[in-house]
Amino acid sequence: MTSSVQKDILNGISGAVNPGEVLALMGPSGSGKTTLLNLLGGRLIQSTVDGSITYNDQPYSKFLKSRIGFVTQDDVLFPHLIVKETLTYAARL
Repeated sequence: MTSSVQKDILNGISGAVNPGEVLALMGPSGSGKTTLLNLLGGRLIQSTVDGSITYNDQPYSKFLKSRIGFVTQDDVLFPHLIVKETLTYAARL
């Protein structure tokens, strides 16, 4: 018999990023970074979320979803390159 235990992954999260700014989302493995991005990008079912997600004080909508997106991480590391060469290669792509 299996039972599911509900676990809070994100709690009390808020923030703001202004146009022209760059935001880095960093944290240890399992800290909820991907979950947060999936929520903000509309990739998780809203019925699984307690609370609200707003953008510029506007509730999430299909119109907003069409303007929001993110590219998932794809690590391609070459063992023969040093760190600087790897970052330069990725930046030039």
